[in-house]
Amino acid sequence: MALSRISPADLRWRVDPRSLDVGEASRTAHSATLERLVGSLSQAIADRAPGRGHVFVRGHAASDRSLLLEQGLERLKPPERERHDYCLVHNFEQPDRPRLICLPAGTGRKFRSAMNDISRFIRDQLENALQARPIRNRLQALEERSDAEMRRVTAPLEKKLKPHMLVLMREEVGQMMRLTVHVQQTGRVITQDDLANLVAKGQVGPEEFESIRAVIREAQPEIRRITQSINKTWSHAHRLRARLLRAETRRLLADLVQPVLEQFEQPEIKQHVDAVIADVLEKRVDNPTEHLADPELLYGINLVHTASGDPEIPVIYEQVPTPRNIGGTIDPAWLENRRSVASFLGVRGGSLLTASGGFLVIDAEDLLGHPRSISLLRNALANGAIHIDPPAEAASSPAVSLRPAALPVDARLILCGTQDHWQRLQREHPEFVGLFAAPIDIPDSITRNAAGIGWIAGRLRNAATRVHSAPISDEAIGALVEQAARMGGPDRLSTRMGDLFTVLRMATVIAGTEDGAHVSAVHVHEAIDRMRPPRPVNSNPRFETAGFPARQHQVGQVHVCALEPDGDRNYGQLVRVQASLAHAPDTRIAFEGAAQSPGPEISIRIESALAHSMRMRKSIGLHALISCGSTSSGNPPIIGGALILGSVLALVSRLSEIPLRQDLAVIGNLDSDCRLTPVEGVNARIEDSFRIAQHNAVTGNAGVIIPTLQRSDLMLRPELVQAVRNDLFQAYAAGNLSQVLEMLTGTSPGKWRDGRFTPESMFDRARTGLLGD
Repeated sequence: MALSRISPADLRWRVDPRSLDVGEASRTAHSATLERLVGSLSQAIADRAPGRGHVFVRGHAASDRSLLLEQGLERLKPPERERHDYCLVHNFEQPDRPRLICLPAGTGRKFRSAMNDISRFIRDQLENALQARPIRNRLQALEERSDAEMRRVTAPLEKKLKPHMLVLMREEVGQMMRLTVHVQQTGRVITQDDLANLVAKGQVGPEEFESIRAVIREAQPEIRRITQSINKTWSHAHRLRARLLRAETRRLLADLVQPVLEQFEQPEIKQHVDAVIADVLEKRVDNPTEHLADPELLYGINLVHTASGDPEIPVIYEQVPTPRNIGGTIDPAWLENRRSVASFLGVRGGSLLTASGGFLVIDAEDLLGHPRSISLLRNALANGAIHIDPPAEAASSPAVSLRPAALPVDARLILCGTQDHWQRLQREHPEFVGLFAAPIDIPDSITRNAAGIGWIAGRLRNAATRVHSAPISDEAIGALVEQAARMGGPDRLSTRMGDLFTVLRMATVIAGTEDGAHVSAVHVHEAIDRMRPPRPVNSNPRFETAGFPARQHQVGQVHVCALEPDGDRNYGQLVRVQASLAHAPDTRIAFEGAAQSPGPEISIRIESALAHSMRMRKSIGLHALISCGSTSSGNPPIIGGALILGSVLALVSRLSEIPLRQDLAVIGNLDSDCRLTPVEGVNARIEDSFRIAQHNAVTGNAGVIIPTLQRSDLMLRPELVQAVRNDLFQAYAAGNLSQVLEMLTGTSPGKWRDGRFTPESMFDRARTGLLGD
C-alpha cells in the first residue's frame, strides 16, 4: 500500500477569526448541563426535609464549574418560605443555657433596639425615676410613721434614764436597729468608752462612773425588750418600703415594655420580658448593684442571625471552611477584674446560619482540609439544627461552660470539586456523602461548533478586558480557541478556562514588553511555548552511536514514542526497542533498561500479538530479550502500550531478518486484534519527536506513524505544521500492525491465503522462524 501521509491541513484545526462573534447560539453551548444543574438546585431548595437534597457539582477546577453554578443560581426562583431572625437571650433559671427566640425576618433588630432602650433605662434612669416627688413623699411618710412608733416605744425608758444624765440612742446595723446608752457629760453626749477614758484621766470620779454603770446594767432587760419591739417596727417599715419601691418599679417597667409586647406577640417575648422585670425587682430595687452585671449586657439581645429582606435566594461562599467560620463560636463577652466572662452575647453564628433559606457553597478541596468541619456539617445538616460550641483551642476559657440552645439550620450545601474529591469523600466520610444526591457533572469540554466557539471566545474577551487595557486581536482570540481545541480532544473545545486565562495573562505580559498596541496571535503562541518549555535532549549513553532519526535500516530495532510525565506536564519520550532471540520449549520474554520489571501480563500481550499476527494456534517456543532505552530524556522508559507495540515490531523484524526504518517513530497501542489504538498525549508525542529530529539536525524523511483513529485529535503547533508543509517532517496514519510494518519496510508484510502467508513475505519468514521449519 502507499504510505497514508497526513496532509498539513489535517494536522491542525484552524478557526476563522471572522467567525468569533458571540451570538445567541453561544448560549446553548452548556444548555444541557445548565438545565440539569438548575433542576437539581430547584429540587434542593424546594425540599425542606433535613439530611438530604444537598448538591455536589463535579468538574475540574479550571473548567466552567463556577460560572455555570453562578448562572444556575441566578435562574432559580425564590420559593415561598417563611424566614426567621434568631435571637439569644439570657436564661435566668439556667445561666449556662441561653434561650433561643425565633422572630419573623427583619424584626430581630427592632426587638434588640427595644430591649437595649429598656436596659439603658434600668441602668441610667430607674433610680432617679424612683425618687420622683410622689414616691419620695410616700417613702418619707412611711419613714415618719415608723420613727414616731419607735419614739413612742422608747419614751418611757428615755424618761427613766434622763435624771442620770443618760441618753438612749438608735443605730442602724444592716437590716436591724440597735439601742445603746450614751452619757451626757459637760454638754456633750459621749459613749461609755469615752467616759471610761475620762475616768482614767481623773476628770470623772470612779464613784460617779460606777453609779452610771449600775443604772445601765439595771436597764438592760428593758433595753432588750424595747429593741425587739422597735426591730419589728423597723423591719415592717422596710418591708413596706421595699413593697412600695417594687410596686412603683413594676408599674414603670410595665409601662415601658407595653409597646414591645404589643409589637411582638410571641409567647417567648413575654416570657423573656417577665423574666427581666422579675430579675430587676429581685436584685436591683432597694439593693446595692455595684457587683451586678451591666443591665445592657444582661438584658440585651444577641441577634445571632438576621434574615435578609432581599427576596432573592441567599448564596454564601465560604472561602475558609473552618469549624469556627461555618458553625460559629463563643467569644468572651467582656472583661471583669481582668478576667474574661462568658455570656450569651459572645455567641457568634457562622456561614451555615447566614445561608439560611439558601445555599452555602464550599470548595471540596478546602473542606477536605478540615475534617472537623465535615463532621460539623454532617450533624447539622442531618439534624436540621446546629449547636454552637466554643473553639477547641479555648478549652480553659469560661466560654466552654456555655451551651446555647440549638439553632435551626435551613440551608442547602453545595460542594464544588473533582472526581478525586468525590471519591475521597466516599472513602473517608461515607455518612457525609449520604447527604448528597447524585453529583452534577460539569464537562471539561463542549462540542466544537459555532455555539462552542462563540462561548469560548466570549469568555476570553471578557477576561481580556479585566487583565489588559490594550485590545486583543481576533487572531489572538482565535489562537486561544485553537488551544482550547487542542486541550479538548476530537471535535471538542476544552472548558478549562482557568488554563486558557493563564495563557492569556502570559500573552498580555509578553505584549506589554513590546511596543505593539495589541495582543496578537504571536504573543499567544509564545505564551503557550513558555508554559510548556521543551526539555533538553539527553540521549541514553547506551545508544549514543545511533540516535533518532537514523538513515540506515536496522534488523530487530524500532523507535516508538512513549509519554513521560514531568510534574503537571507530559512530554514525548523516544524509546529505541531492540529484540534478540533464543528458542526454548517455554515462552519467556525478558526486558532490560525499563524503569520497572514488567509483570507476566506484558509478556502475555506480546506473545498474543505475535501469535495473532502469525496465525499461530499453538504456543510459541521463544526466548526473547527486549532491550529498551530513551534516546531523548535519558530516563528509563515506563512499561506500557508503546513498549509492547515496539517489542512486537522488533520481534517480527528479528524473526524475519527484514530491517526496519529508523527515521520513523511509531505512536500507539495494540489491541487483541493487532489494531492500532489511540493513546494519550498524541500531540505532545509528535511535537517532541519533531523537536528531537530538529536537535539531531535530520530533516526530510523523518516522521511519525500514529493511529488512524487519532487523525481528528491532531492540533499540532504552527511551526510543526509548516515543517510538514515544507517536507521537513512527515506524519503518517496506520490502522493496524500490518500497515505499520509496511510503512517501516516499504513492502507488504504478507497476506494470509490458503493456510499460509505470501511466500518470502515478512510474516511468512517470521512464522517460519518461529516454527523452526
